[in-house]
Amino acid sequence: MKNSTLFELVVPEPVEAKIRHLCDRIHDVEWSGILFYTTEGSMDDGTFKATCIDICVMGIGTSGFTEFKDTSDIASYRLEHKDALLKEGVYEGLIHSHNKMPAFFSSTDESTLESEGDDTNHFLSLIVCNEGKYTARVTRRLKSEITANAHIVYTKTTGYCTYGNRNIFIDKNSKSETDKTQ
Repeated sequence: MKNSTLFELVVPEPVEAKIRHLCDRIHDVEWSGILFYTTEGSMDDGTFKATCIDICVMGIGTSGFTEFKDTSDIASYRLEHKDALLKEGVYEGLIHSHNKMPAFFSSTDESTLESEGDDTNHFLSLIVCNEGKYTARVTRRLKSEITANAHIVYTKTTGYCTYGNRNIFIDKNSKSETDKTQ
């Protein structure tokens, strides 16, 4: 389910400097990693804001693709930066570059967002490019609950099948009503 709720994404100067450095140094291929961030406000009333805390590069790919596997390096990075990253309310998302392409969500990026969003209540993905433009999306896992109330009327027919496959009815059209809540 797609919703176009806007939110504020804050990229403080130290994180911006790290992103610009990576885009300058790794400018011909895509790179990806963990985005550490905090949140405040609510998506429901339009006050949601995510603030980038840090990034940890995990993979350097090709001119059109990047990926990485979750490893113990992420936990090690958190421990090395424990004052900022081991606090309650610091979440992990995804950051990756589109190098020379614009910052947009490709079909691969959409699939990643959907699959990662299935595993957590929220998942934030930030795409950057060499040009300095960014785009981000955050998921929200929905839960559905169905309650059904039904009034059932049924007809009961009693009979048997006899020789020649003929149906013989003994008692026809006795009706019964029940209320069922499930």
